[in-house]
Amino acid sequence: MHAMPFPDNSIKFVFARGLVNKSCDVRLFMREVLRVLDKSGFLIIDTPIYRDALNVLGPTDVKSTSHMLRLLRGRVGRIIYSDELDGCEKHLYTRSNERLARFFIQLSSSPVASPKIEKFPEKMFEFCNSWRLEKIRKRAERDAG
Repeated sequence: MHAMPFPDNSIKFVFARGLVNKSCDVRLFMREVLRVLDKSGFLIIDTPIYRDALNVLGPTDVKSTSHMLRLLRGRVGRIIYSDELDGCEKHLYTRSNERLARFFIQLSSSPVASPKIEKFPEKMFEFCNSWRLEKIRKRAERDAG
């Protein structure tokens, strides 16, 4: 993750779930992501934030979502989604003393002082989530019977 085997500006989309906290230095990871991502590429990060101290398995101490966004050095063109959740049983790799930092952004080809923050599409999310849950329920019924 600190020396990806891709040419500069060659990747359109990076998805890092439960990965950033495994980095030996989150600054190096973010620098490498900026190197390989296309100038208007997309980045999704979903990672634990440890409240007490570093996790034994995770050498990077991520402080917050805003801390990670600052590491992108003004290259964030728009914030499609960003939040932090308290740890709970629903998330496989978080414990109750942790938070979960998540964001979905698009880079900008030129420096941006304040990125565009989009309103979260609550109704669309509710519709897609209910549709997904219905599909899961029907599949479970089919597999059970």
